[in-house]
Amino acid sequence: MSGEEEKSIIEIAVCREFLTRLGKQVGEKDIRKGDPHQGEPDIYYQNDYQQIYIELAEICSPDIAAGIANSRTEATLSHDTAIKTVENKLRKHYHVDRSIELLLYTAGRTALSQQAIADKLAPILVDGLGPFEKVWLMAESVILLASHD
Repeated sequence: MSGEEEKSIIEIAVCREFLTRLGKQVGEKDIRKGDPHQGEPDIYYQNDYQQIYIELAEICSPDIAAGIANSRTEATLSHDTAIKTVENKLRKHYHVDRSIELLLYTAGRTALSQQAIADKLAPILVDGLGPFEKVWLMAESVILLASHD
């Protein structure tokens, strides 16, 4: 399996978990991988009531991720990349005619708590959401960090 195929499987699984945790019914055909060559975000979700694109970004510490990848049990705690990751996403442009939501998620590769991540990102999101209607964080729970609503 290629790196892109593996990434697609992970992104669909993360998105399915997110939508399920929000209480949405998610059928097999409701989620598909977006086409980056067409300017689409990572995931397209459609059901009888809603059609949205979802861009995903993992919040992680590079040191912890490297430690896990190398099967080391100890990893030094450097800075998490939450701020840089979100700033980069807010500058992206997409070519779609549906709303786009940003889903930030953790996969056990960060030293920061959900609240610490939310606190770090709050000042950035006050300045605007870029192309996104909503910005979510999924860690211990799912929280809406910011919205145009």
